[in-house]
Amino acid sequence: MWHKVIYGLILSCLLALSLLLLPGEPARAQRSQPAQEVEVVNFPQVQQVDGRVRVLGSVTVGEAVPAAMASTAEVLLEPTRGRSPAAMVFAGGLDSSGWRHAVLTLAGETQGRGGGGAVGAVLIPHTEVASRAFEEERLLFPMEVVAEVEESSLWVSSGQPEVRLGFPRYKVYLYNTSERTVAVTFSAYLTQ
Repeated sequence: MWHKVIYGLILSCLLALSLLLLPGEPARAQRSQPAQEVEVVNFPQVQQVDGRVRVLGSVTVGEAVPAAMASTAEVLLEPTRGRSPAAMVFAGGLDSSGWRHAVLTLAGETQGRGGGGAVGAVLIPHTEVASRAFEEERLLFPMEVVAEVEESSLWVSSGQPEVRLGFPRYKVYLYNTSERTVAVTFSAYLTQ
């Protein structure tokens, strides 16, 4: 009879020990973390996913990429009929030190009536040589974003060109080649 009791105790201890050693502890630890949204993309031509999707092991979520948004105040641009440096309006500076890339945008609201054209923002490095060249009607290392101005449209907006930044500071100049006055805002989304 004692051997049945000892045999039962040994089996109970082994069962308890096996439950402690089962894999899955990381999954239990993850349950205490807040749920995070996951997107699964199915590429049927490459690999078909059908039915239930299960992720084995731990999933790490990457760190957020540092980014910053810089914008000018709204600037009222009168029609100038040109894109020359003499016709451009200084809109401020852009501090890009520590950033590698930027997505440039330009948006605005038209006023009055008149023919179409374009409004644009030109960035030149904030250096002595680039400033001297600008005074002589030359643009050194320019980066530009342009928004078309249509005759019947109230709003204008540019594409979103991504540029590589090569200088720690830039000067932002705006121009308007349309026949309408346009209130514009320039923005740069800065990333690593």
